[in-house]
Amino acid sequence: MVTLLGTPRQVIPGPDDGAMSS
Repeated sequence: MVTLLGTPRQVIPGPDDGAMSS
């Protein structure tokens, strides 16, 4: 899945994933 920032969630740390995709 890809965040709104266009960065793969797999690259983003778990805790920050929620904040980034939000």
